[in-house]
Order: sequence, then C-alpha cells, then structure tokens
Amino acid sequence: MTRIIDISNQNLTSHDIEEKFPVKIEEGVAVFDATDWEGDPKEFFGFDDYWVDICKRSNVDASVLVLPEDIHLSKEVREHIGKSWNENAKKVSLGKAAIVAPKLKSKMIELRIDQDLLETKAFESYRKALRWAKE
Repeated sequence: MTRIIDISNQNLTSHDIEEKFPVKIEEGVAVFDATDWEGDPKEFFGFDDYWVDICKRSNVDASVLVLPEDIHLSKEVREHIGKSWNENAKKVSLGKAAIVAPKLKSKMIELRIDQDLLETKAFESYRKALRWAKE
C-alpha cells in the first residue's frame, strides 16, 4: 500500500520519498542518501515519517543523512530539520545522528538539535560520519 503524504498541496507518495532519499542499512546505521535532492523544502518535509519508519527498526542504532555538497539550505529547511528531529527523536531509540554537508550548513543544523534527545554531529566526510555513527 502506498501512503500519500500531503505537503502544501503537493502530494508525495512514500515511493516518491524513497526514490528521492534512498536508504541503506550498514552495520546498524541507516544511511539516507539525499545527494540528488535539489533543495525543495516540500520534498524534504515529507522525509520525516520516512525517517521515523526506518529508524524505528530494531536493526537501526544510528542514522546518517548525506546532503548534496552544493545544496542551499534555506532557514525554513534548517529550522524544520531541527524541530522535526527533536520531535522525532522521542519516537525512536537512536543513539546518534550524523549530518554530512559542507561544514557551515551541517553545523547550523547540528546546533538546532537537542543533544540530550539525540546526539547529533556535523561532518564534511561521509566516511568519518559513518565511522562515528558506528562507534
């Protein structure tokens, strides 16, 4: 069954979200590949339920979100990520979440996350983020 996610008059199916943000589970870490995302906030807002569904799985202990290197993260998107990750952290039992993006962009997101709810760290390198998430 395909779920419809209604976001600002734009209907995205769960399949659309899965295509835009493919995920792989690697040694207990859910790695969300958003490198093809072009920065449309409406697409990203549909990501929340998908993230929770994946991170609730018993074989997932941490997550890594890999954003495009050249992405422009609007204030609206940064605030949304911070707010939604703080809310969604209460729904999952993750130990860590990493954000991979150019340093300033990922750091601006990291600062919005309540570290008591979800230990979050910004990285410029996917390999370093994955290593940290696996620790």
